[in-house]
Amino acid sequence: MIILLAIALLIDGIARVIHGIADKTSRSWSRIFRIAAGVIAIVLALVIIASPIIGAALVGILLGIALLIIGIEIIARGVSGRKISLTRS
Repeated sequence: MIILLAIALLIDGIARVIHGIADKTSRSWSRIFRIAAGVIAIVLALVIIASPIIGAALVGILLGIALLIIGIEIIARGVSGRKISLTRS
């Protein structure tokens, strides 16, 4: 189960980083938050893959940090009044 979490986090992190770099329409701070969340997810995934026992202990801490950054990003988008597009047209 922990390895599956690592694979999912790795894919999510890569997707967030790519989307943060490629999305030129968002503000820079929003892109930075997206890239930071992606990097944290990638680091967490690599730690879990390298050592599942240590990874299990770090899941709560690093996942909490990643979710905090994602939450700040969502709140910032809500305050700025920008819509979050789920699909690219």
